Amino acid sequence: MEFFRQLRHSVAMRDMNAKALRPARKSICRVARVCSLTFLLFFMLSVSAEPSRMLPAGTSNAVDFASSVDMALGLASRRTAPQQDGNSILRSAVRSDDDYEYTISNNEVTITQYTGAGGDIVIPNTIDGVPVTGIGEEAFAYLASITGVAIPDSVISIGDWAFAECDNLSKVSIGAGVVTMGEYPFDLCLRLVEFVVSQANPAYSSVDGVLFDKNMTILLLYPAAKSGAYQIPDGVVSISAWAFDECGLLASVLIPDSVTSIGEGAFSYCAQLAKVIIPASVTSIGGWAFDGCSSLLAVYFAGVPPLTEGDNHFLGVPGTAYHVFGTAGWGTHYAGLPTAYYYSCKLTAGWNLISASLNLDQDSQSLLLNKGAMTLDASSKAYALSGNLAATQAYWIYCQAADEVTLFGTALESFDFEASLKLGWNFVGPLCDRSLWSAGAVAWGWNGQRFYPTENLLAGNGYWLYWPGGYVAPPEDTYLVIDLSAGPDAASYPVSTRTTAPAGGWTDEYKTTKLVLRKIPAGTFTMGSPANELGRDPDETQHPVTLTKDFYVGVFEVTQKQWERVMGNWPSWFSNASYRDARPVEQISYDDIRGSSAGAGWPGNNAVDAGSFLGRLRTKTGLDFDLPTEAQWEYACRAGTTTALNSGKNLTDEYECPNVAEVGRYWYNGGSGYSSDGDTSVGSAKVGSYLPNQWGLYDMHGNVWEWCLDWYQSELGSAAQTDPPGAAGGSDRVARGGGWGRYAYDCRSADRNRDWPSRRGIILGFRLVRAVQ
Repeated sequence: MEFFRQLRHSVAMRDMNAKALRPARKSICRVARVCSLTFLLFFMLSVSAEPSRMLPAGTSNAVDFASSVDMALGLASRRTAPQQDGNSILRSAVRSDDDYEYTISNNEVTITQYTGAGGDIVIPNTIDGVPVTGIGEEAFAYLASITGVAIPDSVISIGDWAFAECDNLSKVSIGAGVVTMGEYPFDLCLRLVEFVVSQANPAYSSVDGVLFDKNMTILLLYPAAKSGAYQIPDGVVSISAWAFDECGLLASVLIPDSVTSIGEGAFSYCAQLAKVIIPASVTSIGGWAFDGCSSLLAVYFAGVPPLTEGDNHFLGVPGTAYHVFGTAGWGTHYAGLPTAYYYSCKLTAGWNLISASLNLDQDSQSLLLNKGAMTLDASSKAYALSGNLAATQAYWIYCQAADEVTLFGTALESFDFEASLKLGWNFVGPLCDRSLWSAGAVAWGWNGQRFYPTENLLAGNGYWLYWPGGYVAPPEDTYLVIDLSAGPDAASYPVSTRTTAPAGGWTDEYKTTKLVLRKIPAGTFTMGSPANELGRDPDETQHPVTLTKDFYVGVFEVTQKQWERVMGNWPSWFSNASYRDARPVEQISYDDIRGSSAGAGWPGNNAVDAGSFLGRLRTKTGLDFDLPTEAQWEYACRAGTTTALNSGKNLTDEYECPNVAEVGRYWYNGGSGYSSDGDTSVGSAKVGSYLPNQWGLYDMHGNVWEWCLDWYQSELGSAAQTDPPGAAGGSDRVARGGGWGRYAYDCRSADRNRDWPSRRGIILGFRLVRAVQ
C-alpha cells in the first residue's frame, strides 16, 4: 500500500494545469486496483515451477492471459476479441443477450457491460425474467454511441464510473429504486445537460436538471454541458467533490449562506467562471476545488479563511483572494492565491458621507471619482473633486438612486489613527469601528438628511471630528514579535518590535509562524476575589500586589504550530492536521516548557534546561522568555478590571454563563462533544476566537489552563506584596484561566488551579512572558 500512497502523492504534487494529468486525480483507485491485481497474478506466475498451469483454462499465451487479467478486473469491454463461454473460469458467471452482458446472483441481475447500438437507451426492468437491480462498475463507460439513458425503478445500485466518459450522453433519467451510487458514475460526461430523478426516489432528487440528495442538502452533480448562470438553492449544505467539474459553460454561480463545505475538485476547469463569492458559512474547501479555472480573476471571501490543506486549491487560477477588511485570520496568501482586501459601500439616494478604510487601488479610486467624490481641498476651506482619496479621508458622494459599490485595496499595516489627527476639526473616517476615547473630542456623523452627534465611529463612514490634542503616541516597542518561520533547525529567530497591531487585525501568521507579545506597564492591583463573587474558592484571598517592572506577555496562547517551529514535534491531543496549527498546544508539562533539571529551580533562579522549549527559544533569540508568575498572569488578565471577567462583567451562573461565552471557550460554548480529530468548533478553539481584554490579550478565560512559574500555596494572605515569586517549594505548580472542559467558575480572573510539574493534560497549555530589564 505504501507504493499507492506514493503514487497518490506524486500525482497530487504535479502541475495539475496539464489536462493530460487531470484524470489521474479521480482514477487513482482504479489505477491502484489494476496494479494490485495484475501484480498478484504475475506474482503467482513467478513463483510457480510450472507457470503454464497457473493460466486459466483455455489460455495459451500472453495475449490470452492479458485478456483473462482484464476480465478479472472487470475491464473485458476494452478488448475487441470475442470471448467464448467457458474459456475463462473468471467469467463463468457472465451471461449475455443482444445488448447486455450481465451476472445473476440471488435472482437479481447486475449489468456488467452494454454491447448494444447506443442512442437513447431504456434499460429493461428484467432480463430473462429476472429483475435488473444493479449497474456494474464501468458497465456503460467510454461509449460515445450513448445519447441518453433511462434507469428503471428496479435498479437499486449504480457502480463506480458506470457511465463515465460517455462523450455524447445528454440526459439521464433515474428511477425510484436507486438508493446507492458508487464513485463518479457520470464522470466526464461532457455533453450531459439534464438529470431527471423520479419523485418517488427515497435517496436522490433533481431540480432544474441538477442532481441532489433527497433532502437537497448535498449538491451531487451539475451537468457538464448545462450553460448560463446558476444559483445553488438555499438549504444546500455541501457541494460534493467534483460536482461542477469540467462545467465549461457555467457562466457564474451563486453560493448560498447555507453551504458549509466545498468538496475536492468541486469547480475544477470551469473555464468561464470569472468571479466567485464564498459566503462566511463555508468552513472548508477541498483540494483542487477551483483547479484550472483559467478565467477566475477574483474570489471573494465574506468571512474568515475556510480550512484548507496544502496549496493546490487554485492551481492555474490567475486571480486574487479578496477578503473583508478587518476579518481575522488572513495572511498574504491563501491556498496559493495572493490576498487583498475589499469592502462593500452602500450608498443611499442623495448625499452620502463616507471614507476609505483601505489604501484604495486605482480602479476603486476612479470608480468613486467618476461618481463625483468630493473631499476638502488643501486649505480645508472648501470641498473639491479630489485626485487622491487617501485612507481615513472622508468625502461626499451624491447619488440619484441607491447604489452599492465594492472597493479594493491594501491595508495600512501600521497606522495610528489618533496620531494622524490634527488639533481642531478633521474631516475623516476610522479604519475600524471605534468609540471616542479622549475627553473633549466631538464627532458629527451624517444620516443622509442631517448631521448628528455620536461617540461611535464606524469604519467606512465619514465624520467631522473635533480633536482637542494631547494625544501621546504609543511607544515603538508596544509589541514584541518573534519570527519562528525558519523552524526548529534555525540558528536564530529574528526579533522585532511594532507600535500598533495591524490595522486589519492579527493574521494567522502571528498565531503560527510568529509569536507576538504585548508590553504591559508596571502597576498595582488587587489580586484575588471579593467574598461575594459567584463561584469563588477559599484560596482567593484579596491582597494588593505591586509589579515594579514592565513585562511583555503573549497576545495569544502558544499554539501547536509555534511549538512545532521550536521543538519540531506535535504533542497535542487535538491532532487533526487541517485544524491544529492555530489551536493552543496542550499535552505539554511544566517540565516540557522549562525542563525538569535546571528548569525546576524557580523561585531560586530562572534557569531552564537547554533542550526545553524555553531553553531553545532563549538560545535562538538571546532573550529571557519565561512563564508568567501567578501575579503577572492575573494582572495581565484583569487589564484594570475588578470583576470576575476581564470584560468588566461578572458571572450570572456558576456553570453556564453567557458572559464567559463572550471571552473564551468553555464547556457550554463548544467544550463538550470534543474528539481528537474534531474541528475547532468543539474542544479547544483557535486562539483569538473570542473578545480580547483591554490590553488586547486573547483567551485569558478558557481554552486551556495556562502554566505559571509559582509553586502552589493554598493561602496567599491579605498582606501587600511586591513582585511575588510564589512559594519557596511545593509539589504542584500553578495553572490559571480555566479551559474548554471547565465550567464558568473555573474561568474567572481570580480562579487558581494546580498540577504536578510533569503532568501532560489535554487542557494544559501556556503563554509567554518576558520581563523588561
